[in-house]
This record gives sequence, structure tokens and C-alpha cells, in this order.
Amino acid sequence: MHHPALHQQRGALLRWWPATSLPRLPAWLVAWLVVLGWLAGCGVGVGGTGTGDRSGDLPAFGATAASVCSGSLAPVVGCTNTTLPDVQPTSVSFFVDSSGTRRARVDGNDIELQLLCDGRRFVGTWGTVGGQPARYYGHLTQAAGESLASMTVVALADGNSLQVQVFGEDGRALAGPYTLVRSAAPTTVVICG
Repeated sequence: MHHPALHQQRGALLRWWPATSLPRLPAWLVAWLVVLGWLAGCGVGVGGTGTGDRSGDLPAFGATAASVCSGSLAPVVGCTNTTLPDVQPTSVSFFVDSSGTRRARVDGNDIELQLLCDGRRFVGTWGTVGGQPARYYGHLTQAAGESLASMTVVALADGNSLQVQVFGEDGRALAGPYTLVRSAAPTTVVICG
């Protein structure tokens, strides 16, 4: 059953905002804007802003959080005080390999390693298990999904470089070793060949 007043209101609304007044955008432009908005939500790089608690993977390894400033990485990642047990680096440190396709971002006791051309990303927190050397414990994200992983990081003798290698839960090497050198915040342009 039609109500005449409702029909008149609808007709008035359509006359006020006709469908032909809306701009029609090409499909490629709409898709590009969606992707751009999605990437903007990620923050710095494609890995996010680096905020939030990343220590959620430590218990899966039986690991406990530790200070990255209490070991050999301290001078390379910007630690100014290495005597306090819970001290963290005072600034975010960036590292990149010679090709620019492998990048690490150290923020406090957390790390994010991006393997840009491989489409993989490791995110972890510095921790220890028993009497083993400290390392990053976290997860590796790739096309097949996420899996628990750990990453060894060794400060090289030049005091400006790191050597990193990612391992699966079973101890099998999944990525690396890669040598990364301290850099300013990396650019977003990457050429994969």
C-alpha cells in the first residue's frame, strides 16, 4: 500500500540530489584509492606503526622478555644505559641491506624485519629461554599464513651492522642470514628484480 505523502517526499529527495550529479570514477581509480587507503592505515612502511604489545609470542617458546640493552646489541641499537635491567633503546633504529629490499626496525625491545621482495615479515620481542643466548621471538608472516619463528641477531664488529637470521619452531632456517647496516628511515621505493 502506497502512502501519497511518503511518495512525494521520496520524489522531492530525488529531485534535490539526482543520480546524474554524482561523479562516476573509473574502476581502476576506485581500486587505487582503496589500496592507497589500506596502505595508509598501515603507517610507516608496510609493517605498521610499531606500537602495541608484541610480547604475546614469548610464552609459546617458553621465553621471558629481556632488555635488548643488556647484551652485545646495545651500542648498535642506540642504548645509552646498559646497567639497568629493563632499559630500552632511546630511539627507533633502522637497518637495511645493500639492495634495500630487506629492512629492520628496532623499537625498544621489539623488531620488525621486512623481506619486501619475498613478501615476508618477521615481528618479534627480545627474550631469553633458559641458558640460551637471547634472541627475538615472534612470528613470520608470509603468503601461506603466519607461523611462530625466532630470529638471531648478531652485532658485527664495525659497530654499525647486524646479521639476522630467521628460524622456524623446529630450528630450520627460514630466511637469511642477511647483513643489515644502520640507516635513516628507509625510503618506500623498492625495486625487486
